[in-house]
Amino acid sequence: MGLKALLFSLQRIIDDFLQRVADSELKSLLVDQKLDHLENIVYGRKKEFWRLYSRFISFGNWLSQEGMKILDDGFDPQQLERIIGCIEKIKEYKYKIKDQRKRILIDRALHLGNSFAREGIRKLGMEYTPMGLVESIPSEFREKLKGKIPRAGDIKDNFIKTLDYQKEMLENFYKPGDHLLTILHNQITSLERRPSLEDEVFTATLLYYLKKYDYKIGAYLERFKNVTSRNIKK
Repeated sequence: MGLKALLFSLQRIIDDFLQRVADSELKSLLVDQKLDHLENIVYGRKKEFWRLYSRFISFGNWLSQEGMKILDDGFDPQQLERIIGCIEKIKEYKYKIKDQRKRILIDRALHLGNSFAREGIRKLGMEYTPMGLVESIPSEFREKLKGKIPRAGDIKDNFIKTLDYQKEMLENFYKPGDHLLTILHNQITSLERRPSLEDEVFTATLLYYLKKYDYKIGAYLERFKNVTSRNIKK
């Protein structure tokens, strides 16, 4: 390769790198702008959010719309910390609202917030402690510790927990109008990014159920097989 061609190739690599950096920074900026709006809601920084009940309704709407997009598009630990901070803050207002009918909707919004936080923490592979978000224990260390710490229930208990996880995700994380195929796509996408037993069992259940009703799931099944086979190899 001549000097001119080498310089051209190097310039292209630099341009591609700079473009990726710019795209990443723009993506992070857009997430920050959405979080600014969430904080405006929770802290009542605008007139439309002065009433506490309005904050809860807008908080739930933000999670089901912008929150879902953020989970799909990606975020960093600092951004997740901001969201968790908003969830913790808005919980403080719950008991200031005495109307029981309103409290039902408030509880739904808070359940959605808790589900979002758990999913966000899981996607980053982190744990939430009183000191904030921390790196989760690497899987190789978990394997070494397995024989040294008590098991959290037997296999039946763990299976029940995976079923509870499915119910909670359907009731509190996904929208009532979401089709099961949409949920299946989101679950497989989540597995491709960060595998977990709960999401793997949830996805397998969706595949089996949709197959029984003659839905075309071939492409989803192939993606699922690729993810699970990759996990086995690891």
